[in-house]
Amino acid sequence: MSGTSADGIDAVVAEIEELPTGLAPRILAHRTFPHRPDLRQVLLKLGEVGPDGTNDRVELLTRAHFALGWALGQAVVDVAKAANISLDSIDLVGSHGQTVRHLPQGEPIAGFSGRSTLQIGEASCIVETCHIPVISDLRVADVAAGGLGAPLVPFADRLLFSRPGRDIALQNFGGIGNVTYVPDPTSDRKLMAFDTGPGNMIMDALVTRLSKGAEGFDANGSRAQRGRVDQSLLSGLLQDPFLSLPPPRTLGREQYGQEFVDRFWNDCDSRGLSGDDRVATATRFTAVATAQSYRRFVFPLGTPEQVVVSGGGALNPVLMADLSTELAPVPVVDSAAHGIPVLAKEALAFAVLAHESVRGRPSNCPEATGASRPVVLGKLTV
Repeated sequence: MSGTSADGIDAVVAEIEELPTGLAPRILAHRTFPHRPDLRQVLLKLGEVGPDGTNDRVELLTRAHFALGWALGQAVVDVAKAANISLDSIDLVGSHGQTVRHLPQGEPIAGFSGRSTLQIGEASCIVETCHIPVISDLRVADVAAGGLGAPLVPFADRLLFSRPGRDIALQNFGGIGNVTYVPDPTSDRKLMAFDTGPGNMIMDALVTRLSKGAEGFDANGSRAQRGRVDQSLLSGLLQDPFLSLPPPRTLGREQYGQEFVDRFWNDCDSRGLSGDDRVATATRFTAVATAQSYRRFVFPLGTPEQVVVSGGGALNPVLMADLSTELAPVPVVDSAAHGIPVLAKEALAFAVLAHESVRGRPSNCPEATGASRPVVLGKLTV
């Protein structure tokens, strides 16, 4: 998959065994393949909205759709090669692609619902590259069924982490933050999942601007560590109306993309904040907004035994420390503590979804997305 941060492709090879008690997935290999800088610029540009609220870059979108497809296909070839696994032994590819526009509450068009979503990364290019059937375009069936189309990982989160006698929360920090609350399956409590707020998106944009493109993220949280949080600015950021919306809810670059970063940058200029202060404040905002969402919507259902963090944000020690402080005494650990590398969990989730789709089994979670019914996700390309 290529996530909201559009910084690269996370790929896993997974062996999935069907047991009488359910599915038993096992990661055989995982790799992250950074996008070429020019492709990343196109993907980020496609995700932004112009001053008039529109984006008419149709030609660019079309070319990017195929370019990303070829890149995704090559990622399949390369991850198999890195693991010394023959392509002939791989049965199926699950591809999330790249979300370039997500409009779960879009305005109606011609009398039809404007609810819509668009993921690019042409599956036919993947098939042509690696000669393996592909399940792709996994969000649209849920959206068509009245859902938000996100988050989709709760099905896999429940499969991987549900245990009798245990409540657990799975937090992912990609470009966007999202949580899946997985309750004790023997209880009457229901799964809940929603987007908590920004993940790495704001921090990454700030570091890219500060370094004039030389850096794409705050490696090891070093800038945030050196910086000072502006508490007044942080308080204002936490008034963002999105953070008060009850689940089901989802967001994308439309909320915390370039327009948001430009406003944030100008506010920092007016306050005389250094570059490191800006990153420190954005990092704290991500942690506090996430914890605030837990207190409002997760903890009333039940206190999780642990919060398990995956995604690139799990590698930022400042973000992890801030989140741990905000959620104490609930322990915060990364997914590697449960045997799943932090950069592999979401790609593994889409492998699981593809596995269910090719067998004709629904794998959305209507309780998380608001869909009217369980649906089989994705489209098969052979």
